[in-house]
Amino acid sequence: MELKLIRFTSGEQIVAQVDMESMVENKSKVKLFETYKIIQERGSYGVQTSLVNWMPMREMKSIWVATKDISTIVDINEDTKKLIAQFQADEEEYEQANEIIKEALRGREMDNDELEELYDYVMSANTERQVH
Repeated sequence: MELKLIRFTSGEQIVAQVDMESMVENKSKVKLFETYKIIQERGSYGVQTSLVNWMPMREMKSIWVATKDISTIVDINEDTKKLIAQFQADEEEYEQANEIIKEALRGREMDNDELEELYDYVMSANTERQVH
């Protein structure tokens, strides 16, 4: 498997582990693992790039995509590989922090205000984190 940048005919871009052999076996589809959507925004300091999990609600670790929906599959550079490695490390750290919070709150009664405050804090931690 190889880490590739994939651009869909819709213009959406993702980075994924691509099972290149799956295209040899069946030219109409390709199997992808570890998929990340690329988000680029122009800010006051230039273009900022961030990643989010692509289709995070799916159950399976891999996904089949029709090759007719793909316009380009290319290799990625070292900076992008570092970006993905940092994103994965941050995701692991976030998962560990969530487990610590869950364990600390287990069996504790909370009123609605406390729950809402905790929810707001967790959501802001999720949405404010960007990888550049």
